[in-house]
Amino acid sequence: MEQAETIHSSTYGDIHILYEITLGDVIVISLISCILIFMFLDRIIRR
Repeated sequence: MEQAETIHSSTYGDIHILYEITLGDVIVISLISCILIFMFLDRIIRR
């Protein structure tokens, strides 16, 4: 989906760092976020 590259230059040469976000990563992060929000809301509602 999305790919970005960061280049760090040093005396030894260039270091290339690639960042890549896939659809699976987005789904997993969304599910974990939803679970945490529902757990938080459940504790607030039960008070």
